Order: sequence, then C-alpha cells, then structure tokens
Amino acid sequence: MISFGSMIKTIPEKLTNDIIELIQAFPEYRFIWRNSKTPENTPKNAKITAWIPQVDLLSDSRTKIFISHCGNHGAHESIFNGVPVLAMPLMFDQLYIAARIEGKIYIQE
Repeated sequence: MISFGSMIKTIPEKLTNDIIELIQAFPEYRFIWRNSKTPENTPKNAKITAWIPQVDLLSDSRTKIFISHCGNHGAHESIFNGVPVLAMPLMFDQLYIAARIEGKIYIQE
C-alpha cells in the first residue's frame, strides 16, 4: 500500500498526470491518494478520497512508502513509523523539511 498526502486544494494538472502515470507503473500496489477530486483516468489500483486517516495508514505495516509534500505532521508521523518518504515539496517550509528528513528513516526488520 502506498499513501499520498496532500494539503493543497488544487494539484497542478501536470503533477496530477505524473501521479497517475506513477500509479499505472505499479499495478501490483494499492495507492491511497488524498485529493478533493477524482481524476478521470484514475487507475483501478488507486483509491481517491478527500480525507485519509494518515496516522492509521502510516502505522499500518502494509504501507511501504509515503509520497508527501513534506508537511511537518506527515514528516514526523512517517519518521516515527519508519515509513520511507518520497518527498514532493511544493512551497515554504516543505523544502526545508524534505531536506532535513533525507536519509533519516531507519526501517527495523
């Protein structure tokens, strides 16, 4: 399971299309994507929802990666739960947080 988190109200069309392509490239995984709109070409292995229980998803052992804009809460929650982050910072402190968490996730086997 792969979780996307996003607090921004409107995701640029290019980024939306890039995310769709990413989901399509990994049909063996299930993606949970927080988004206020469901794109027309959403693959079947993606669940789009306006709200996700982020803490519950990040603490679930089935979650393999968190694709995040690197907000403060999500960064801390992913580090706490040992979930690797694919950082996609968009603005403000997200760039700094993404740089700070690089290489900070230690997965215990």
